[in-house]
Amino acid sequence: FGSLNMIPDVTPNGVFYLPPTGWLTSFYNPPFAFSNTISNASMLVQPQNAPDVNSIFNMVQQFAGSLGTSLLASTIALFQMGNSGSLMGRTYAGGQFDFILLGVLAIITLLTMVTNYRMQQKKESISQ
Repeated sequence: FGSLNMIPDVTPNGVFYLPPTGWLTSFYNPPFAFSNTISNASMLVQPQNAPDVNSIFNMVQQFAGSLGTSLLASTIALFQMGNSGSLMGRTYAGGQFDFILLGVLAIITLLTMVTNYRMQQKKESISQ
């Protein structure tokens, strides 16, 4: 239940960090979800197209990683450009906004995956 402790914090010397249990859960969970998604997608295409699914997923993962890094770094830089408060406080606010943004995106992704799963189940029950 490390995901319950994924609230970022600032150490007394002003360093922004993610608690260890939060870091471990955020580090180890995505590979499991990604592998399951690739497996599921591979079953939904013709067998001769299955290797292409892996290539496409890896390309999209790399693109999403670079886009996400750019977006989150730009958001923190935008918050740092503000005039009120200290640089540390503005950086913290930018990081907090990024964390909330990623949380909202994770919830949207989860809802999309659950909806997709239910649609696939319904389609299978109709075809049988």
